[in-house]
Amino acid sequence: MRIVDKVRILNEKGEEIEIPIYEEFSVDFQEYYAVGARGGIRSVGEFSLTFYVEDIEQMDERDPTDVAIIRKNLFKLRMSLPVAKQVGLFLLKHIEEFEKQTGTEVYIGEPKETTKKNT
Repeated sequence: MRIVDKVRILNEKGEEIEIPIYEEFSVDFQEYYAVGARGGIRSVGEFSLTFYVEDIEQMDERDPTDVAIIRKNLFKLRMSLPVAKQVGLFLLKHIEEFEKQTGTEVYIGEPKETTKKNT
């Protein structure tokens, strides 16, 4: 275990104290590389994200044009709305820092130059 942060709380006497936050990995911890995610608010106060990978597979071995994208769900992550917002802000902050440091804009889909309308 290692200390990853510290937090200030009030003890039973009402005094502010600082306690460490330790990190450890679950025995069944796994790492995945996902190419996409889908999800949203599923119930009152809960947010859900399913992460997936996609492969193109030939559906009929006699017909090379009969192909489909197979989406394989890796795992589903469920969290409270405040945690979802915190994760969103965390991701955005780190992407913006990357863009600022590298001068490279991270975009989804086509580059902005090819998506501008001709006027």
